[in-house]
This record gives sequence, structure tokens and C-alpha cells, in this order.
Amino acid sequence: MKKDIVFNLMHLDKFAIIRKPCTIIVQNRSIINYENLYRMDGSNRWILNIKAITEFNLTLIKSLLVKNITLTYADIGHLLMTGALWEDQIEEPEELPAKGENIIAVFDYVDDILRCTNITLIPRKKAELYSPAEEILGQIKEFEQLIKELNE
Repeated sequence: MKKDIVFNLMHLDKFAIIRKPCTIIVQNRSIINYENLYRMDGSNRWILNIKAITEFNLTLIKSLLVKNITLTYADIGHLLMTGALWEDQIEEPEELPAKGENIIAVFDYVDDILRCTNITLIPRKKAELYSPAEEILGQIKEFEQLIKELNE
């Protein structure tokens, strides 16, 4: 998201309000790929923007908006919650969460600040795939069986 976009409260629609340590399902708000893997300190990870905000930060944003202060994402971005997905949690690039995908997030206090301390991906269901080749092979086998029965 561009940092110069003017922020309004509707942008927080369906954000989880975090009041105390908890484990909940939230949405990933980031586009994740290997190009944006954070590698600066040797602990490779993706930083995910998640659809969660602390109650304190929500109150702070509301108090600024009541005073008719124009806010951009550059102003309030640090008040929205993020979490880390570690590189060793991912075996294949296809496992990276899509923007809008639900994830399990754990929130707890770190240095007296309520933060996302862990992210777990929700296992995806495997899709049932349509295969016309399998259908045709099944029809061929049925036809071969019919011919075999007719020849006997």
C-alpha cells in the first residue's frame, strides 16, 4: 500500500481489535514472495501486515481523526499490527499466504507492548482436480471391456 494514501476509519473495516494476549484468525494484508524476504540480520523472514490493531492504537487514531487531522498511512502505519513468517516455516513457494488469506496469529506482550509473536499458516485444502484424460481413459477401458464381452 502506498504510504501517501489518506487514511480513514473505513480502512480498518473488519480489523481484529486486540485487547489482551490471545490466539485468533486474522487476514494477511501483504503480497508475499521471495523478493520481499527480509534478510538483514540472518533470521530470514517475511513481515506481514495483518488485519489487527490494538485497542490503544485504535483509540489513538480515532482521537486524531476527531481533531480533523488528515492522516496518511505514513502517519499511522506503525500503529497497525505486523507479524513475522519465518523462512523455515515454508517448504515450497506455493505455501506462502496470499493477500487476504486467513492465518493464525498469536498476540502477547513483548517489552510491555502487545505484539504479534507468532504466525501459523492454516493448512489449505487440496482441490479436486478435473482431468479429462482420466475420464477418457475410463471410457476407453469401458469400451474395451464391452468389445471383449462381445467377442466372447
